[in-house]
Amino acid sequence: MTAEHLLQMTIQRLHAHEGQYAEIVRKAPEISYSWLTKLANGQIKNPTVSSLQQLIDALDAFEDEQCMEPQQQGSA
Repeated sequence: MTAEHLLQMTIQRLHAHEGQYAEIVRKAPEISYSWLTKLANGQIKNPTVSSLQQLIDALDAFEDEQCMEPQQQGSA
């Protein structure tokens, strides 16, 4: 997988959670809301590998939490 492909896939994942960017940022304190929205809007074309990895990790944590919510609600 090329770096460009990884970036595009990450942006697609990010767009799937539009409106929840603040919650995603809470999963990665190293990433600012401003940076995340600029990346999502195409204003950042070439993020650092470190920043992109932090975003991927935050998206993973956010999506894992989203998957767990219905199960937690059902058991309450």
